[in-house]
Amino acid sequence: MGKNKKITEKYKQKLLTKYRLVIMSDANFEEKLSFRLSRMNVFVLLSSSGFLLIMLTVLIIAFTPLREYIPGYSNVQDRNRLYQLSVKADSLSQTVNATTGYIDSLLLVLSGTDDFEKIDYNEMSRYATLSTPDAGAETKKSISGAGIYESMFYYKPVNGIVIQGFAPAMNHLGIDIVTTPESPVMSVRDGTVILARWNHEFGNMMVIQHPGNIVSVYKHNSLMLKKEGDMVNGGQVVAVSGNTGEMTTGPHLHFELWVNGVPVNPVVFLNY
Repeated sequence: MGKNKKITEKYKQKLLTKYRLVIMSDANFEEKLSFRLSRMNVFVLLSSSGFLLIMLTVLIIAFTPLREYIPGYSNVQDRNRLYQLSVKADSLSQTVNATTGYIDSLLLVLSGTDDFEKIDYNEMSRYATLSTPDAGAETKKSISGAGIYESMFYYKPVNGIVIQGFAPAMNHLGIDIVTTPESPVMSVRDGTVILARWNHEFGNMMVIQHPGNIVSVYKHNSLMLKKEGDMVNGGQVVAVSGNTGEMTTGPHLHFELWVNGVPVNPVVFLNY
C-alpha cells in the first residue's frame, strides 16, 4: 500500500514539475521568449487543441459547401432532388402502364373482338380516372346528351352523308359516312395519335386521344398521313378516306367517338 502511494506521488510530481521553455537567438544566445510549463499543462493544451480542431472540422463539414467534396457525404439538396425524381418516375411509370393497358384494351374493343375476357375494363377505368377526376359523372352526362362534351366544338371528320347510324345493340359503335373516294379525313379536335396501323377487318385505322379523355376513331382509310405519337390540331387532315379492310362495302369512313372508355353517338357531337 505504501509502495503504491509512493509511485503515485512520484508520477504526480513528474506531471506537476515546472519546466521552462526558452527561445533564444542562435547568433548571440539572447533570450527572446520563455514559457513555464509542466507535463500536465502540455497534456491539457494538446487535448484542448485537438478537441477544438475536431469541432472546427465538424462545423466546416456541416455548414459550408466544402462538405460536397468529402467522399461519402451526400448533399441534402441532392437527396431531396433524388427523392422527388423517384416519386415523379414512379408516377410516370404508373401512368404509362395505365395508358398501355388502356390502348391495348381499346384496340381489342375497336377491333370487334368476341373474346371479351381479354379486355381489361379495370385498366380502362383506371386510365380514365387518371385523366379525368370525375370521369363517371361526365360519361353519364355525355351519353344522355346533356354533358359538357356536347357543348364543345367538333370538326366534321369528312364531308359526306351518314348511311348507318350508331347502333350498340348491333355492335356498330359508330357511324358510316359515305364520301367521295380519296376525300381528306380530318381530326375532330386537337389531340395526339395513339394508334395508326393496319387492321385486317377495318383496314387502315387511326385513333386520336383528345383532352378530356375523348377518343376519336377513323376506319377504312386508304392512306394515313400521321403516325403514332404525332400531335394534331382540330380540322387538320390526318388520313385519306378509302375502302380498306374486309368489313366494308364501298368507299366510306367509319367514325367512332369514345368518352372515358365508353362509345357515344357521334351524331350528337357533329353537324350531320
